[in-house]
Amino acid sequence: MKNLDFDKQLLLKFLLKKTSSEEDDQIRTWLEEDKGRYNELDKLLRAASIMESDNDQLWVKSDKKRVLSRIKSRNMRRTILRVAAVFIGLLIVSSIFFIPGEQQELVQEQTIQVEKGKKEVITLADGTKVWLASDTKFVYPEQFSENKRIVKLEGQAYFEVVHNENKPFVVKTRNADVNVLGTTFNVKAYPKEQFASTVLIDGSVNVALKDNANGVVGERLLIPGQKCTFNKHSQEIEVKNVDLKHELAWRENRLSFRHETFMEIAQKIERHYNVRIIFETENISNKRLTGKFQKETLSEVLETFQEWTSFEFTINDSTVIIKD
Repeated sequence: MKNLDFDKQLLLKFLLKKTSSEEDDQIRTWLEEDKGRYNELDKLLRAASIMESDNDQLWVKSDKKRVLSRIKSRNMRRTILRVAAVFIGLLIVSSIFFIPGEQQELVQEQTIQVEKGKKEVITLADGTKVWLASDTKFVYPEQFSENKRIVKLEGQAYFEVVHNENKPFVVKTRNADVNVLGTTFNVKAYPKEQFASTVLIDGSVNVALKDNANGVVGERLLIPGQKCTFNKHSQEIEVKNVDLKHELAWRENRLSFRHETFMEIAQKIERHYNVRIIFETENISNKRLTGKFQKETLSEVLETFQEWTSFEFTINDSTVIIKD
């Protein structure tokens, strides 16, 4: 084969399952002749901005499955897995590594339960740093296995994952598996909330959304600045660009609300101040409010909201009662 620039259309053609058997063999031979060509592929694909093209949407929705099936049937697994990893921003989908019949390694797990009103920061065995929000449960192994890094989350956490292309990092929640190699992202998955979300700050992640029976209902590949939101009730999936400063306010001990219902805001206030909020009226629970707070007391926050909507409140120890 000639140089990469000459054959870039052939490579894209292959990823979309439009090449002949002869062309498949050419690509495989060319890649195996020089391992450094994988780096050339990475540069080409990034420069071509494939991540933002229509082809990427086709890849996410259908062609990825066909390519992975093709890998298995044509015995080209190792080569094409590496090509696929480059194509989606050095991301290898978890299903590649969870092979049926694979022997499971026994690992010693640790559990951290962060109380309401508190936050914690931990460093995992591989050097990955995790910021845990209040009212969060996090389960992780003392040492990761040889070929995977799996943690479990109920609540909210911010991750800075150490890159390791041979050992994917997977965050498992009740309604999503977030698959990465090395990147920075935020996952929110409180069991009692209607929405679960993943926000990507840097790198690339693939989010596999699951129903309550653990069946995958959809996958989304995120680019930096995007948020994937999953409605657990309707199973609708939404991906959009977001303000990262707003999304990560909790890390800086800030409260940030944007056109959210008073009921949704109350859940954040409960975790932030370690209180319980009781609504003795339904008139304002769906009222939408916006605000930003950092050093204000609980009373000051509620008094600020009173400027925008009519309600009364009382605070008794750790219980807040909201009424007309």
